Amino acid sequence: MQWSNLLFLNFSVAPEIIQQRLPHGMKVDTFNGMAYISVVPMTLQHFSVKGMPRVFKKKFLECNVRTYVTVNHEPGIYFFSLDANSLPEVLGARWLFNLNYRFRRMHFALHERTYIFSMVSILKGRIQTHLHAALGDLVEHPDLLLQFCTNRNKYFVYKQKRLFMGQVYHEPWTFNALKHYTINTHLIQHSQVPAQAFYSRGLKVKAGFLVPAIRPIVFFDGACGFCSRAIKALIAMDRNNFLYVAPIQGKTFKSLFASTTVPDRIMFYDERGFSEGAAALLQILHYLPWYFKSFKIINIVPKKLLNAIYDRIAKHRHFCERPKSLMQIDRMLE
Repeated sequence: MQWSNLLFLNFSVAPEIIQQRLPHGMKVDTFNGMAYISVVPMTLQHFSVKGMPRVFKKKFLECNVRTYVTVNHEPGIYFFSLDANSLPEVLGARWLFNLNYRFRRMHFALHERTYIFSMVSILKGRIQTHLHAALGDLVEHPDLLLQFCTNRNKYFVYKQKRLFMGQVYHEPWTFNALKHYTINTHLIQHSQVPAQAFYSRGLKVKAGFLVPAIRPIVFFDGACGFCSRAIKALIAMDRNNFLYVAPIQGKTFKSLFASTTVPDRIMFYDERGFSEGAAALLQILHYLPWYFKSFKIINIVPKKLLNAIYDRIAKHRHFCERPKSLMQIDRMLE
């Protein structure tokens, strides 16, 4: 797809204000001690999803409000809101990427280097945004703040109480300065004066589907034949390729878990930390395709009883011979 005719209006905000609004697991990223929120209107063209029929418009307008965060020390973007003037794109993006898209009436014009953008809520006409800017010369050397806000190829989404990451691929940005501009928007409450504002003609972009932001790992008894066969079956069920697996006796487990005692239960690790036994199995269900979600009904059974059943089965788990091909799994960690 193509991102075209973007404005970057970067507002400085106290970091604690942003941190209060972020989902668990995200940390506000700062530049010279300040956090930033950006209002970014743009035009999207040739939006499509691989493997799906072309049901989206060839061209539509968008305006997003973003901030800058880190997850597990990885820098990225978190969207507070995304507005678009095309209903199929709004519904598609909410379904495919769990992004907070809303439908708005929008207008854009670029005439003789004058940039005009407006946005109005369909239901609440008083909620409006108006931007007017005169484009200046090409920026040869973007400053460090502009690089901080734009040199990011990941975005994070909070979905079903878990963090996911999307990745975008594009060429380096080019920017134009703004000679002067006026802003009237409801999108920013703390300030109406941005710390900086730039225009970009745009670039071509490729985006991938969401994956877990922190790699979820299933730890199993590598010496147990039954466990190894169960892991092979689990990998086959994981059609989204979210899960990684590793033996409890291996380096990966020891690097994450300080205890020298090898547990006697399956263990699971993601951004929420470690879980084991029946609790681990229930956590794993979140990463499997939708048709496995019905098994969550066993949540009504007390965890103590579930673990008792699990432990009883686990006592007899060594009756199977360990499969020789287990190490060929491409998502096997050491």
